[in-house]
This record gives sequence, C-alpha cells and structure tokens, in this order.
Amino acid sequence: MARLIKVGNHEYHVVVHPLLTGGFAFTVVDIDLTGPKVTEARHDSAIRFPSEEDAYSRGSAYARRRARLFSR
Repeated sequence: MARLIKVGNHEYHVVVHPLLTGGFAFTVVDIDLTGPKVTEARHDSAIRFPSEEDAYSRGSAYARRRARLFSR
C-alpha cells in the first residue's frame, strides 16, 4: 500500500516495506509531471523503523518537506 501526496505537477508516493532484519523502511517516489517527459526519482530511507505506521509517518513527513521545496 502506498500513500499519495500531490503538489502541483509533482506526485509523491510513500511506500513502506518490511526489512529482512526486522522493522520497516520507506521509499518516496517523486514523479514530476511537468513538460512532455515524465521523470521519476526514488529516495530510500536508511533508517529502520519499529512499526509500519512509524515508517509511513516519517516517509510522509519527508515527502511534505520535498514538496515544500518545489512549491516555492
């Protein structure tokens, strides 16, 4: 399951995945819909979170910070 944050021409998909060593990590996929060519950038967390909800909340916070950079 992924959470979607849309700001202007950018979409941020927050995806949480379990780790083999236990815990969870998040990946934020930044999709830029500006112009004729769609670009995609992935940002993987290097931090292990104890619960899935913790990973979603931190991933969403990361995506909101990235969105603020592009909305200025």
